[in-house]
Amino acid sequence: MKLTAIFIIIISFFTLIDISFSEEVFNISISPDGSKAVVYKKIGIDIVNLNTQEIIFFIPASHVNRIDSIWSSNSEYVGIAMQDASIEIWNVNDGILVTTLIGNPQGSRINALEWHGNQLYSMTFEGSLLIWDMTTYEYTHSFSIGGNDLEINPNGDKLAIASFFNIAILDLNSMTLESFAQQTEQILSVDWSPDGQKIASSS
Repeated sequence: MKLTAIFIIIISFFTLIDISFSEEVFNISISPDGSKAVVYKKIGIDIVNLNTQEIIFFIPASHVNRIDSIWSSNSEYVGIAMQDASIEIWNVNDGILVTTLIGNPQGSRINALEWHGNQLYSMTFEGSLLIWDMTTYEYTHSFSIGGNDLEINPNGDKLAIASFFNIAILDLNSMTLESFAQQTEQILSVDWSPDGQKIASSS
């Protein structure tokens, strides 16, 4: 997707924000609190304040080097998955690179990220799921599973994993991994129902 402007409708206030850029925009990701956005451009990433419509700072990360990003639950940090399987952690308020998470096997590709509280989850296509403690910036658990998507349930105690033709559930209390359902077509994404009792998937 290539855009030169972003139009964001905030339903609760019935307002339209028009933020224009002089170069192509490939994708956007809005923070959990709705106040900021990560804007993907060819030569880097803009962090935009959606209230003032001003660019807070610019991250010089070429589109050929970055893969995906994830917001922290408190909207204070953003994690950016890079082509070398590292994850850069940025403070979005002052534009400081806090740390770089290194632990995924070299040559692998991070295919999914999830951030809940003080834990960040990264999964590679090749079959490595790491759970990172975001107070120490070290990974605490490792699982041999790969796939396309990760999603925390509303209670924050289970992680749904779209693992190709299988949906797996990781119990975050016991750290046990179990198969939940299988499909004949590759599973691209998973999502929990608001009550945490059902899982929807797309292929």
